[in-house]
Amino acid sequence: MSTTGKIIIALLTFVFGLFAYYQINDPDPVLWVTIYGAVCMVAFFRLINVYYSQRIVFLLMLLILIYSTVFIPGILEWLTQPNKEEIFGAMYKEKPYIEESREFFGLMIAVIGLIVLLRIKE
Repeated sequence: MSTTGKIIIALLTFVFGLFAYYQINDPDPVLWVTIYGAVCMVAFFRLINVYYSQRIVFLLMLLILIYSTVFIPGILEWLTQPNKEEIFGAMYKEKPYIEESREFFGLMIAVIGLIVLLRIKE
């Protein structure tokens, strides 16, 4: 594997490790630490050359994509709002689509991380 590939994988390991760590204070930490932690571990195993089947990565992506469908109504509601910047502000109980949109985008970041891992050549 090239030096650039190793750097990218190390960066993915670090970033998703941080994502998992910061989710500890989330209202549902087990779910999010598991998702981000799984991506972190796949990247870490790749970094230290521990063999794993690519099927695991595809299965993880599939599970994340299936789970992300739960948040599609929230994304659609956010897209109909005139103020798209709300997603970067505070959350309100009367606007659950903000949290749902953030969670959807977090899942898409995890999928993109897994795609990057698959695209890096040995």
